[in-house]
Parts: sequence; structure tokens; C-alpha cells
Amino acid sequence: MEYDAAKRADLVKRMQSRLYDTGYMNVMAYPNALEAYRTDQIKSITTMPEAAGNLWGQDGYWSWWSAVPAARAEDSDGGSSTGVVIGIVAAVVVVVGLGAFLGMRRRSTADDRE
Repeated sequence: MEYDAAKRADLVKRMQSRLYDTGYMNVMAYPNALEAYRTDQIKSITTMPEAAGNLWGQDGYWSWWSAVPAARAEDSDGGSSTGVVIGIVAAVVVVVGLGAFLGMRRRSTADDRE
């Protein structure tokens, strides 16, 4: 333990120098990440940092905070989206299956009730 402030500061500086000299982080590679976003969904987005930055490999959500949604295309004929149709069909299948299951169960216990 060193209680003298000047000696302690010198000790900390020597430790920092040792850390710097030994290079405790050995970077093996800098991957060239390919990042993309859908321009039909996002009009513009700012990378972080702005000059040669990235979208995904960052510590935060700042790029996505700057995203501007693209204008919706009005070329659809007013039809439902595929997800809505699939959801409705799945719901109908579940309801019909549940009804068939309960009907069969009720029919099988009819003898027990009489």
C-alpha cells in the first residue's frame, strides 16, 4: 500500500504504461460486415459514426433512432395483406378443430350421462 500521493500517481502511470506496452487486447481481425436495410421500408438512416459507421454492430440504438420511414406505396388495390389472411385462416382452423374436438368428446360421454 502506498499512501504518498506523488508515489501513488507514479505507480499508476507505470501500470498504465505496462498495460499500453503489453497490448492486452490482441485484435485478430476487423471483419467487413455487410449491412443492409429495406429502402421500401426505411427512407434514410444515419450510421454511427456517420463517416464509415455501421447499423448493427454498435453499442446503442442511435442509428435506428435516426431512421426515417419510407412513404407507403398506394399501388395496392385495397386487398388484405398476406399476414392478415394467414392469421384469419389459422384462427378458423383452430376454431373448427376445437369445435370438432368438443363435439366428439360430448358424443363419447353421452352414454355416461344417460
